[in-house]
Amino acid sequence: MIFRLPEADRLAFLKLKDAANFEPMPGRKMKNYVILQNPPSHDHKELSRWMGRSLDFALTLPPKIKAKDAKNSPPKKKTRG
Repeated sequence: MIFRLPEADRLAFLKLKDAANFEPMPGRKMKNYVILQNPPSHDHKELSRWMGRSLDFALTLPPKIKAKDAKNSPPKKKTRG
């Protein structure tokens, strides 16, 4: 299971058993991404809290804009609800 978290949460997440920085290729760590091996072995409420933190963080990020559209439209703010 992969999560995208802000730095403080990422550091706390890495203290969990089976947690690590996410590297899609060896030596290519992705900033703010962490991975949890064997999620079913973890408490479901704890996983739910981490999923919520990850979602909340993702909602603070600006939307991705296609290169051809970058000049034509300003970024829109996401809301959760």
